[in-house]
Amino acid sequence: MAGLLEGVTVANTRAAHQAAQFSALIREHGGSTFEAPLIKVFLSEDVREESNVFSRLHSFDAIIFTSTNAVAFTLEALEEAGLSVQDLARVPVACVGTKTEAALTEHGISVSYMPDRFDAENLAAELIRHLSKGSCVLYPRSRMARTVLKDTLTARGIYVEDPVIYDTGPDDQGAMRLKKAVLARQTDVIPFFSPSAVRAFFSHLSMEEREQISRTCLIAAIGPVTEQALRQERVTHYTVARRYTAEGMIEAVADALS
Repeated sequence: MAGLLEGVTVANTRAAHQAAQFSALIREHGGSTFEAPLIKVFLSEDVREESNVFSRLHSFDAIIFTSTNAVAFTLEALEEAGLSVQDLARVPVACVGTKTEAALTEHGISVSYMPDRFDAENLAAELIRHLSKGSCVLYPRSRMARTVLKDTLTARGIYVEDPVIYDTGPDDQGAMRLKKAVLARQTDVIPFFSPSAVRAFFSHLSMEEREQISRTCLIAAIGPVTEQALRQERVTHYTVARRYTAEGMIEAVADALS
């Protein structure tokens, strides 16, 4: 797959703490890149109030992780609560995506439940197949997380405790860096990895600037939820990754440019 992005400049819009890996992947495939993070991710101020949740880890039938951020900030919250990764490893774990699985495995945590398709709907279906009515799961999440996972499980009689572990916010400096580069035609591709990243960028654009970007750049979405956010911003020309991973994003971009 080397050379898929030969001669192509891809803006790296991932949050600063996640950017290095995606930049390396772009270069591995022959592309060039620059970092323009569109969102900031940080430990929630509510974590200390949620410390009681972690002291009850043994009472849950499963713990759900839907992103590498959820893994990282849950481990940080555990440490603040005076607990360790070993306490987490004793509970069956469900997750979405190979990257999330790898983040867990790196800390010695095995994954019991993972759907073939990497989204909340399929994770809910996977858990419903394995958990009985009356089960209780812990779902550490972002404040901006969709409610579909909790709603679906709750409707099937599975109790979901969902503390806010981390928050996201727009990175205005990164958005302006990207805007400047795009308007100067210094990038060919703008990949979006979340709905919040879409909103963070397009909030800085006039209608005229949006039209210029649509004409001069390939816009790519990591999956259908991010695609929906693009549609809400009235973006009509874009590509969507079939695999909801960074590698899947590269493949989608290469296919669209070929």
